[in-house]
Amino acid sequence: MAAPHARLEGLDRLRGVFVRLESPVEFESVDDQPVDLIFALFAPKAATGVEHLRALARVSRVLRQGDLRQQLRQAHTLDAIRALLTQDSRPSAA
Repeated sequence: MAAPHARLEGLDRLRGVFVRLESPVEFESVDDQPVDLIFALFAPKAATGVEHLRALARVSRVLRQGDLRQQLRQAHTLDAIRALLTQDSRPSAA
């Protein structure tokens, strides 16, 4: 999983783009594994560093879940991928 990020002119709010590659590519990742899942995060140029970093931390936290990554690899529709990425990942109280 890779999470490139940048601040860009012309954006009015944070935007994310998810990409699932057919063939993994080398990315010099921390775990030395090829990358097949990419979530790019783009923030407005004027966004605070805190806002950008919080969003990046959330993306990283969510995509560290091995079961979620596997479900993203197996999802067959855009709606299924969107549902996986937008589900509430907070644990529920018992």
